[in-house]
Amino acid sequence: MVRILNPSRQTQRIEFGKESDEPEYDQNDNPKPTITVLWTTLAIPYTLNTTQIIQAQGLNLADQRMYAVRHRLDSFWDQISRAIVNGEMYEVVHINPDEKNSPTSYDLVTVKKVEDQAKITGEGAEAFSTVLHDHTPRSNEIYRRGRSAGHANAKHHNRNRKTKHLQDSITYKPGYTADKLHTGDTDVGFEGKYYDFLAKIVNNGQHHMSPKRYKNMHFLDKAQQEAKKSVAEAELKAYKEVMNHDSDK
Repeated sequence: MVRILNPSRQTQRIEFGKESDEPEYDQNDNPKPTITVLWTTLAIPYTLNTTQIIQAQGLNLADQRMYAVRHRLDSFWDQISRAIVNGEMYEVVHINPDEKNSPTSYDLVTVKKVEDQAKITGEGAEAFSTVLHDHTPRSNEIYRRGRSAGHANAKHHNRNRKTKHLQDSITYKPGYTADKLHTGDTDVGFEGKYYDFLAKIVNNGQHHMSPKRYKNMHFLDKAQQEAKKSVAEAELKAYKEVMNHDSDK
């Protein structure tokens, strides 16, 4: 529950809404997040006490911002995923509602800057993709025109063809999930459904495998385990840069 606050401290204008179905594009034709604004209000920047700071660190919220706003029903907050503060896009990551529903009730809203998060997770994704590349099996085959592979062939009315090694299909986009949602999180995966499916087969194995295929099993699991330290270091360095700290300190 949010402690009683002075309404005169409502100095921060915030626009709350949901991600728009029609994204805008920057000068390089890359999609950028836009929102459909559902509520514009004044908020109170909220400062955590010592106990709350410790709890926030446990929830990975210590580097995020919190604002107290007039209480709204859960049905309203259920549709809110984005906020604009000082012209910058934020993701709404947590709502702590005041259940009293009185004239003095405030809800505590936690937000994180999408672009800052994208920079941090993007650096981590780059570190992981490097390790994943080294662990991903690669055959001696040379692809020129591509070839039919698996179930993705003309027999199944699908002319998708394998045109590259699995190792060369590793992909990610800073700030985007595998579902192409611009949340600030960065997913590392493989290009298209076929390569994603192939990676799962190679990693998890299948019936009647050769000794070579047995050796290639769990390449993704091994990469994830090995990359933990380098990913953490890359994200910490990016975090310090975002927070205007010297990474060498």
